[in-house]
Amino acid sequence: MPALEDGFADEADNYEAIVASERVASWLLDVSSLALAGVPVSRITLARRKALRALQALQTNVESSSAYAEEARIQDVSDRMTRALVELSKCEEDANLPASAPTTSELTDAVSAVITALAGPGAAPPRTRTVSVAGTSVVVEEGALAEGLGARLWRAALLLCESSLFRPMIKNANVLELGAGVGLSGICAARLEASRVVLTDCEASVLEILDRNCDANRDACLPCSLEVAYLQWSDDAATESTGGNGWEAETPAHPTLKRDEVFDAVIAADFVYDDAHSDLIPAVLARRMKRPGGVGLLLAAVRQEELLEALLRHMSDHKLEAKATRFQLDEHEHPEATARVNEARAMFTPDERAYQGGFVQICVWHQGEEMPLLSSM
Repeated sequence: MPALEDGFADEADNYEAIVASERVASWLLDVSSLALAGVPVSRITLARRKALRALQALQTNVESSSAYAEEARIQDVSDRMTRALVELSKCEEDANLPASAPTTSELTDAVSAVITALAGPGAAPPRTRTVSVAGTSVVVEEGALAEGLGARLWRAALLLCESSLFRPMIKNANVLELGAGVGLSGICAARLEASRVVLTDCEASVLEILDRNCDANRDACLPCSLEVAYLQWSDDAATESTGGNGWEAETPAHPTLKRDEVFDAVIAADFVYDDAHSDLIPAVLARRMKRPGGVGLLLAAVRQEELLEALLRHMSDHKLEAKATRFQLDEHEHPEATARVNEARAMFTPDERAYQGGFVQICVWHQGEEMPLLSSM
């Protein structure tokens, strides 16, 4: 197991971002309900108390958590607070309010404190760092989870690069990365002597990060060719199942992966988040792995057993063989990482089965063919 670096996104980060999104929206609603006009006097005290608590919660969480700071930026909290200051400046103190009601001055101070907090981590630029992985190094820029899951660097991408199958699979190969995110695995493949790597995603903001990360690493990857392309799995899967000509859609700056392109190796890290993915991924693999000889290597955190079981079942539906290997992080070797995983699991009841823990590596090949790399598993 590799020595995991601090700062990789994991399940706790994912769920913290989800919770942050909901809470920030709720706090903004409480602030927007503040009785600046048109609310009966009997409700002004309650409205002001709720608004003050919401403002204090915003300030505290934005100061202490990058997830809340990122979400506050996405939900335009700074602009909303500026407008709230303007509205508060028009308010006069009501002598009829009880002493327990927050004053306009207190609310103004609380709004100002939120704005000040947002000038810290909330205004932070994208993070760029060098990641040591599989005996090489990759420069990656990250965005915010609130801008899309692919904007952060996930631990599974590191584990994929460190797999014993990764290097022999991609050496001198034409490689496709699905759901590339910030592109660590694909760029690492290029550094480890792949002949060509195409990194794909479907979110415009993530594709822009991929562009920058490929540019930052291109010289170090020579003579391997690094390319970025748009790929929507549902479109690719539909084309694979119908045998039709598919689509020619493009994002403004990124061409769609050509419909007839196949690859020696297809890689993906942390690729299953909902029921649809469990069928789409096998369909895309069946379409994009060359025949004969194409292979796939997938590695993901195990979020729901049902999704993993469905994924493996659908592999057979698409005439694919798959061998799955489960593993856990060593809690003594990686105490911080396992603590974060346990934190994520604790956020849900056993009945919700939202995160089972551990990781799974899946090697995939076409039915009727041999997979020589299996001896390494």
